[in-house]
Amino acid sequence: MSTTQVWQVVIWSLLYHGKIHIRIEGINVNGSDVTMKWYLRANSRNSLKDIILEDAEELGKEALLGLVFTAILGDGSTYVTKIVKGDRTYDIAVVEIVMSSEKLRKWKSLLDGPKGMDFVWHPYPKLNGDTVNVMIYDSRVIDLARAILSALPPVMRDLMDTSAPEKWLNMKRIINMELKYRRGEVQIDMAGYGFTVNPTKTTVALVRIVKDYIEANEVRDALKRVYGKEFAGNIRIDKSGRYLVVAIPMYVFERYDGIRAEVIQVLCRKLQRTKDEEKRRIIAKHLRRLVPTESGRILSWLIRP
Repeated sequence: MSTTQVWQVVIWSLLYHGKIHIRIEGINVNGSDVTMKWYLRANSRNSLKDIILEDAEELGKEALLGLVFTAILGDGSTYVTKIVKGDRTYDIAVVEIVMSSEKLRKWKSLLDGPKGMDFVWHPYPKLNGDTVNVMIYDSRVIDLARAILSALPPVMRDLMDTSAPEKWLNMKRIINMELKYRRGEVQIDMAGYGFTVNPTKTTVALVRIVKDYIEANEVRDALKRVYGKEFAGNIRIDKSGRYLVVAIPMYVFERYDGIRAEVIQVLCRKLQRTKDEEKRRIIAKHLRRLVPTESGRILSWLIRP
């Protein structure tokens, strides 16, 4: 292994303990600091990464997470970037692992999701021809970072905290980010249309964005056929920028047991994932209204701090 990072030298030496050949290949001097380029070779051990990749299908989830973690520390990076949508700016978590096309073929079965690991990765070939950037984005990265942290032995977490490399500090920042929801996790199906469960300070609404009044009326007519004229008569169609929003108020859907049960499931998922105390308080308030009285004990367990 070649590196200029002292923390990588320490961790690599612990992984390949025994006889190690070490030499300093060069010294880099620039305006801000001085670094040394280290070269290390294990004389008494084979590459753990190659051995693990050969038997990836036989490994447990913790071992696979450990392998991904070492890839991030070695030829990868973790960072948070900002994207702008309309007038709002969002933080997006990213994991990037650089590897050769040949190595990607070995990694592909692992990245495609053995042991139920849901990476959802994207390969981006670099301009120099044989190098590929494997990218994992957003809430998938938060899931991955939290899983890696829980799988690491305490001594490794202490060592990373002590050495404090930038990749580790970025990963800890990502772990504490608010987990974004994938569309299917915050939606319920009504008459063949997906409606997003949208809790606000005062109420909960089921909303669907449509492009024009023709589509809005199609949605309302479909709901009317399934849930009846009274239900459809209380649906709102509001203007929102360039689009329209079909909204079903809480006082309408809470009278329908099937719809209410699905909304409760979505709100419970939101409650379990949300770190913001004000958001938790708002969701808990709506759950107290929607959850049947006989389920009060379960509700109290869900909304406890």
